[in-house]
Amino acid sequence: MSANPLDDLTARTLGLADGFGRADLERAQGARLRAVFLWAQARSRFYRRRLAGCAAPAGVGDLAALPFTAAADLAADPLALVCVPQGEIDRVVTLETSGTSGNPKRLFFTAADQESTLAYFRSGLSQMVAATDRVQVLLPQGRPGGLGDLLDRALRSIGLRARFAEAMPDDASFRRAPPDLVIGAPVQVLELARRTGGCAGGVRAVLLCADRVPEGVAERLAAAWGCEVFEDWGMTEMGYGGGVDCRAHDGRHLQEGDFLFEIVDPASGRAVPDGEFGEVAFTTLSRRGMPLIRYRTGDISRILPGRCGCGSPLRRLDRIAMRIGDRVGCCGGVTLGEIDDALFGLAGVADVRAGFCAGTPGRLRLEVVAPGAAAGIEADLLAALDRVAPLRAARADGGLAVELVVTGDPPGPVGGKRRLRVEAPG
Repeated sequence: MSANPLDDLTARTLGLADGFGRADLERAQGARLRAVFLWAQARSRFYRRRLAGCAAPAGVGDLAALPFTAAADLAADPLALVCVPQGEIDRVVTLETSGTSGNPKRLFFTAADQESTLAYFRSGLSQMVAATDRVQVLLPQGRPGGLGDLLDRALRSIGLRARFAEAMPDDASFRRAPPDLVIGAPVQVLELARRTGGCAGGVRAVLLCADRVPEGVAERLAAAWGCEVFEDWGMTEMGYGGGVDCRAHDGRHLQEGDFLFEIVDPASGRAVPDGEFGEVAFTTLSRRGMPLIRYRTGDISRILPGRCGCGSPLRRLDRIAMRIGDRVGCCGGVTLGEIDDALFGLAGVADVRAGFCAGTPGRLRLEVVAPGAAAGIEADLLAALDRVAPLRAARADGGLAVELVVTGDPPGPVGGKRRLRVEAPG
């Protein structure tokens, strides 16, 4: 058995021997890529048109010859991508898009597609929990096939029962019987740690589920609870499973048994070398209901060069730097991620809510949630913001005015997504 449980899952998924290397992995991925190409071309109206004139790939080296799939394709005619009869679809997910058309993206999963996610969850969780552990999930359990439900099913399959929270757990009961593992989004887990930090016999591990974890959050959680912090990355388009870090905590090991990942230049679409930032794209290797070929995620990140200290041959994704289109303001603009990284490392900061209104100058309103923070936190916040180079440049140019508001209001509801709100001038 490997030191990294994702290695074992990848070997089982692709039929590899224990101790496989990159060459073995890429040969198996190449065979799966060819199979998914032929499956999608034969079964999907969309891919029959999109792949017309394309030769079936012989290996992963032929991937770049295939066209991309975009979020707009999932909104324009989602049923055209489906490859099985409707009776075989077990889960349909509708996602709002930020496009001008307003059409939502729709995703279709078979029961077998969701089983792949369950296998990934079981594998990743196995390095964080023991058979008798207590688990607290700061997410709603939700509908069958949703993130909360899949987490619950994965935990049950390894003999664990979790407490799910529609709202923040009661502080007193949490202190009396703290869980061994806490799972949730960074803002809600950080708020719970602020309120219950130092509880005796406390939390041993935390799994942060988010598209992006701000710098400083893991360190603050470790200081409050004395726990080990893991970070997961995934998207609904993948069925929630993308990558999770190991106990070496040096990037998120990618789920390469079920997905073929690329980092491409956002403008040209050409692959960039490991270590360089670009847009993350993925191809599903095992999905039957709605396979995706070279799906452009809009997330900017990079593959970390070299091998992880755990010895795994699986590639590792760095934290998400930003989403394409998230920069606002002049002089190249600033992103919510850059602001988060500057502010979440400060003790007392529980959340950052941001809104931008275009104009001359543009107006960036930052509402920093800091319950019970010391009176001097505003000076600390301003000093931290001044160290954000893109923000400092935009302010110096006169093209961006920043309004800072500090509030003691609690963070948002569990499971909520964080985005910079962009408003029309007015």
